[in-house]
Amino acid sequence: MISLTEITKTYQLGSQEVRALRGVSLEIQTGEMVAVVGHSGSGKSTLMHILGCLDSPDSGSYRLEGQDVSGLSKNRLAEVRNRRIGFVFQSFNLLPRLTALENVELPLLYRPGGAESNAAARGHARQVLERVGLAQRLDHRPNQLSGGQNQRVAIARAMVTDPAIVLADEPTGNLDSATGVEIMKLLLDLNAEGRTVLIVTHEPDIAAMCRRHIRIHDGRVAS
Repeated sequence: MISLTEITKTYQLGSQEVRALRGVSLEIQTGEMVAVVGHSGSGKSTLMHILGCLDSPDSGSYRLEGQDVSGLSKNRLAEVRNRRIGFVFQSFNLLPRLTALENVELPLLYRPGGAESNAAARGHARQVLERVGLAQRLDHRPNQLSGGQNQRVAIARAMVTDPAIVLADEPTGNLDSATGVEIMKLLLDLNAEGRTVLIVTHEPDIAAMCRRHIRIHDGRVAS
């Protein structure tokens, strides 16, 4: 599913160079449930951005389902994200003026011809929200929902395009422990359906729910 070979990424912060990734190589198989762990500043979020085609490496090769995506244009990367990858973020990244239903249907409307199938997109978004237990919250905006409910909306938005891969960056970081376990159960369910799930986390109990751990240290795969 995912193959990285000698991936590097350096950022310029003022006069200082920050080498976020220093020759990362790894493989992730279809259907794996993987936790990416490491201390703050280790490079795990940079790695997640590259895996999610939100950023491109400075050097190295990234093959996603057999396609080399490391040198694609921004527009082509956006197409890859929309069709193959679902994202769940710690801060939810929901649009505050939109309802839960509108937030979830948005990725479908960005697809070519999406505006012409608005009714179908809304119907599908409604089904996905019902699946994550929010059938009674379709018309609520983010400020009318709890943290756990907002994260369920974010998971529904990640699911709505039927992606092969779900990337979750600290998905339980803003939640209490009980709600965090509920969110993890949803992600485990997605994995049980055959989706590849990668979770960036600093929480040992969350990482323990994943079958495999990739530890990042100083921009390298430590174990």
